[in-house]
Amino acid sequence: MADTQPPGGPGRTPQAISADQLARLVEQGIELVGTGDRADLRRRLDQTLRRLKDPSVRVIVVGEFKQGKSKLINALVNAPVCSVDDDIATSVPTVVRQGTPASAAILVPKTGSEDSDEALVERQPVNIAELAVYVSEQGNPGNIRKLVAAEVLIPRKILADGLTIIDSPGVGGMGSSSHTLTTLTALPTADAMLLVSDASQEYTEPEMRFLQQAMRIIPSVAGILTKTDLYPDWRRVEELDRSQLALVAQDIPLFPVSSDLRLEAARLQDPELNAESGFPRLVSHLRNEIVGKAERLQRRSVCQDLLSVTENLRLSLQSELGALEDPEGTPTMIAGLEEAKTQADELRKRSARWQITLNDGIGDLIADMEYDLRDRLRRIQREAESAIDQGDPGTAWPEFSAWLEECAA
Repeated sequence: MADTQPPGGPGRTPQAISADQLARLVEQGIELVGTGDRADLRRRLDQTLRRLKDPSVRVIVVGEFKQGKSKLINALVNAPVCSVDDDIATSVPTVVRQGTPASAAILVPKTGSEDSDEALVERQPVNIAELAVYVSEQGNPGNIRKLVAAEVLIPRKILADGLTIIDSPGVGGMGSSSHTLTTLTALPTADAMLLVSDASQEYTEPEMRFLQQAMRIIPSVAGILTKTDLYPDWRRVEELDRSQLALVAQDIPLFPVSSDLRLEAARLQDPELNAESGFPRLVSHLRNEIVGKAERLQRRSVCQDLLSVTENLRLSLQSELGALEDPEGTPTMIAGLEEAKTQADELRKRSARWQITLNDGIGDLIADMEYDLRDRLRRIQREAESAIDQGDPGTAWPEFSAWLEECAA
């Protein structure tokens, strides 16, 4: 599990600071931020303070669409707590934690509040079998229900020591900027992160860019390579992924797994199949390196939050001080900001145009494929009807069936 250097240099670790001292530092940071125009920094420190007082260990599972995040969580807890249908994508975070009996709830802002602060949300119980209606793109497109999150309580040994797993909306890809923002907003609430990518290909540039961005918020990260049962060349992809992770941080672990094998092993009670799934190593990592070192991880992430907030404040104050010391340079500074804003807007427009072009191209490709498929099937149908007209196919039905299947394949 990769993490960053704690404040104070190599001679001072977070263990040298008590939890009460850290809490006081965070409270001082909240006072320093005050009620100014950096409400985002105050919210982050509020989340930090709540996380510091929370005895559970929160691990967020992130990745692009259809990489196997939700099924990974289902395989970890051996229960269908997250929707995994091919046409269903997660639209809001789903928090999975220990609880008896098994139950589910949605977290919604209290009347008159649009804040996701836990103190300003209320829990509404829902049927656990109907949870997909609330947390998926199919039932809640673009989170039109304005949910903060969903919560699933389930009695499981892996969760018994305080491990909490968070399923997040997919990041990256077309039209998913709101999902990426939702996931980035949820990152400060977690102590560690699992980056999920399947074995169909090595890490993409957007995935690595997201990882670098996320590690500024969560310093403790592990990689998960999913769907190893579907791709025979997964070991080559694993090698490429490890080399890319090493460029970001030397100690980011990577776990190749198959969720389908894990679920099948649980159904058959087959320890050999479970070992083949790769999950025992991942479960051991969660228990020993995350739950077993929860206090250390929590304090590191708190220190990371404090460093990030103070750096943001420093930059803001430095800009204000520069404007006061050099009033004549203010127009130049404003012009620079306007130019940067214009460039950012232009990049967004280019991205939007590219996405439209790509969508149009994909639409044309699908239409061509459908036309070609229909044409081929009509040709097979004509040949089959001609063969039937020429004589009774019953006498050679096995050969006829084999020919038909071969043509259709």
